[in-house]
Amino acid sequence: MFATTSNLALVIGCTSDEAASVVPIINSRKMVSFCMTASPSFDSVHFSYFYRLVPPDLEESFAMIAIAQQLGYHKVALAFGNDIGSQGRSSSRPSARVSKAGMTLAANETLDLNASSFRTEADKIVSGTPT
Repeated sequence: MFATTSNLALVIGCTSDEAASVVPIINSRKMVSFCMTASPSFDSVHFSYFYRLVPPDLEESFAMIAIAQQLGYHKVALAFGNDIGSQGRSSSRPSARVSKAGMTLAANETLDLNASSFRTEADKIVSGTPT
């Protein structure tokens, strides 16, 4: 992108897949980037010209737990992908937050995003009877 464009001023659209590689380069050129990345690597590393357009997965999971609690749910299931952007999968914090909210965890599944189907994981979630 830098080699072919001499007047590039702004980058929109990097995702969790490439943000860790391209954001430091873009930032070093003092260019603004708006990225759709929930990657945990951006939870504590700050770049002056970087703007994250989506919340971290972990924070989003906490918000969904709070909403479930407000709506009167008592038994919930968690499901996170196994990709770089799905930081909730590597943390026990969402399941701890479910307990703290006074709810029961019906299932906690990691989804292999390269799989042709999520049927096994979906069956486990359904059999846990979230309510």
